[in-house]
Amino acid sequence: MPEFVHDFVGALNSIGNRVTLDTREIEDAGIYEILQTPGAALGSWSILGDLLEPIREFRFKEQLGQAREVKTALSGLFGRFVARAYAVKYLGLNYFAHIHAPPMSLVGGLGVLRKTRPGIKADMPDWVAWGVAGGLAIVEAKGSYDKAGPRALRERAYKQAKRARIMHGRKLANFNRYAVVTRWGCSLPAPATDSMIYVRDPVTKGQTSPEEDAELGIGIARRHFGALLIPLGQRELGQALFTLAEVGRSNTASAGVAQRTALSQLHKAPRSELKSVALTGGDDGLIGGIITRGGPLAIPKLSEADRKRLSRLNLKPCFVGVDKRMLEAVIKGDANRVRELRGQAQLTAPVGEDAVASTDRAGSWIARLES
Repeated sequence: MPEFVHDFVGALNSIGNRVTLDTREIEDAGIYEILQTPGAALGSWSILGDLLEPIREFRFKEQLGQAREVKTALSGLFGRFVARAYAVKYLGLNYFAHIHAPPMSLVGGLGVLRKTRPGIKADMPDWVAWGVAGGLAIVEAKGSYDKAGPRALRERAYKQAKRARIMHGRKLANFNRYAVVTRWGCSLPAPATDSMIYVRDPVTKGQTSPEEDAELGIGIARRHFGALLIPLGQRELGQALFTLAEVGRSNTASAGVAQRTALSQLHKAPRSELKSVALTGGDDGLIGGIITRGGPLAIPKLSEADRKRLSRLNLKPCFVGVDKRMLEAVIKGDANRVRELRGQAQLTAPVGEDAVASTDRAGSWIARLES
């Protein structure tokens, strides 16, 4: 399993000076990230095996592109994938919402992600995130193709993470701010360099209760699943989840309508016919759609002939789905049920790059159909 040297500032010394992320974990993070990016049509996953040296270290065979613009773009893209995989595996974060145009509603008008200074016009951090194990977080990710070097870039990334804060009413929430910077190792040009992950992770102490923090987390999860389901062909359900995050409980009547609408769309959505995957996702199965390296497919299922044809063309067909039980818990705002389902997934989730299906252990599944 590929290794990164781990250079951190903050409380992450319990992780150690090396971290491992297999290519499946990074590619899965890339699938979720690209699908949740508005307007994304082109997949960039399932390609790492061809780019890396077959050794223990995570090292590219050669530099990412030639021109500086290409190097910067690819470094930033892969940096997001690695940072998200790292955040899931080591920071306990599972639900990610892209930050855009704060103030950004998480629980109606009650829970909001805001700018730290109202007039600031600089770039915002990448994600507001939540996990049962990791709590609330603001995360900024960067690839490190930068003349200043990765440690200087980490400090700039952390300044960017400080431009946003999470509020519950007038109270500052309890959350972490993370800056995650990746330096790539390459075999060419010689000499080979180590791949490293540079992290800064100070904690922001707020005034909210654990129940209020969990309520904010549920709002993030609603945005997370909404953004994931829309490009998978489940637009009505995805939009209903966004509406629920916008309304929250600040308007009780509207919140009740939004919740009933989301539950109605959930029950209408067809579950997956991939029985081996559906069983691991629980008796209610999975809701989702089929994607390839060319983007989502506008068809509900693949014939055996289509599957073989896409595989032969190296388009890497996958099914991406969400556990209906987890969706129902998130729609109902039941944080205890979310914790219970995550605990079950921890015990039953398949592991390893050779597994046909993989999960983020928080309700989302990816099945490689070519397998």
